[in-house]
Amino acid sequence: MNDMTAIAKEVWNPAFRERLLHAYSRYRPLPDRHVELLEGFYIASQLDTMSFWLGLPDWTEWLPDHIRKLAGREAAAYLREESFLFGGTPYWE
Repeated sequence: MNDMTAIAKEVWNPAFRERLLHAYSRYRPLPDRHVELLEGFYIASQLDTMSFWLGLPDWTEWLPDHIRKLAGREAAAYLREESFLFGGTPYWE
């Protein structure tokens, strides 16, 4: 697992994102365009996890709404090249 993957797993909670990245940068330099890289990884990880979610017995109750929010907010912002990592509504709300 590379460093960006490791911090991405903890960075999804908006309350901790900026502080986590700041703390991490004291020990290792963040790569150029780290916010853009994390946003791309976020969207890719959500899509990759979909195959797991489809195996859950209650997926029809919550997954369509989750995907609608992901597509309408984070993915749309990413495609417009607008940052969403530090602003906006968390995907679970």
